[in-house]
Amino acid sequence: MSDVEVMRLFLKLGFTLSAATVLTVLFSAKNPMCFGEIVKATGYAKGHVSQILKQLEARKIVERIYEGKKVRFRLKKNALSELLLEHLIEIKKSIEPFAMQPFPQDDRIKKLVEKLNEAISGDGI
Repeated sequence: MSDVEVMRLFLKLGFTLSAATVLTVLFSAKNPMCFGEIVKATGYAKGHVSQILKQLEARKIVERIYEGKKVRFRLKKNALSELLLEHLIEIKKSIEPFAMQPFPQDDRIKKLVEKLNEAISGDGI
């Protein structure tokens, strides 16, 4: 998966461009990254990166790893799947009312909600 595809996914999940950039950098990194590496990779100011990391930590998407006096950052395990699951739940909530209505022009809505229910409950994953 290219960085562009990863960035698009994070943007579709509702992240700001700055947060999506930081997430893409961390997603693509082979190892946890120190703060300076993230700043360099994004090109953002230190204060901006610090604010983004704090927001992502508060949402439990990014975690700190302490290595002696050094602090490194990485995506939490299963962060991406959790984000996708949250997004699917929100989509399901949005389209459920349509599944209750008769739409002769599109009978797939009800089936789509059923498939989302399966995926969200764990049966489809």
